[in-house]
Amino acid sequence: EGQPENFSGAVGQFDFDVILSKDALRASESFQAKIKVNGKGNLNLFKLPKINVPNTLEVYEPERSENIKTTLAGTQGSVEENYTIVPQYQGKYPIPEVQFSFFDPKSKSYKTLRSQELLVDVYDGPTAGIANTDRQDGALRTPLPVSESTFRFIQLETKLTPIKEPSFWMSSKFWILFSLA
Repeated sequence: EGQPENFSGAVGQFDFDVILSKDALRASESFQAKIKVNGKGNLNLFKLPKINVPNTLEVYEPERSENIKTTLAGTQGSVEENYTIVPQYQGKYPIPEVQFSFFDPKSKSYKTLRSQELLVDVYDGPTAGIANTDRQDGALRTPLPVSESTFRFIQLETKLTPIKEPSFWMSSKFWILFSLA
């Protein structure tokens, strides 16, 4: 009862944070966004929330790392997912807040922690140009320039012949190497 919509099975007492490795960079450089949960509870039995970034940022699958210790007092430590993100165009990109919900058995209630909204400033790169948003998924498209040399056909006339290598056995190289050994 009262379970949040984004609850993924976390039970315990946790802290939550989203950390960027850089907040200002050049276009085509990469930065990391780390989603980290630490505390005491069932750390290896739930999924971390996913980061949501604008479509013009290229996001790679996260690398998950766990630092968990199990003792008689329970399981404690940290779990994190590290996303590599590459901006293609210059601009200011907001990264919306990320929410993490868990059940706290001490207070017998659900709690939701929120990260701050973050801003990444991308400078010194190409501009996105005129955005074309006629796609149904809302993604941006930039038209590509087309010229006569865009597509060229290559005709190859090759005649393959086998390569004949001289035999190494009993050759002068063989006897020279044999005498040196």
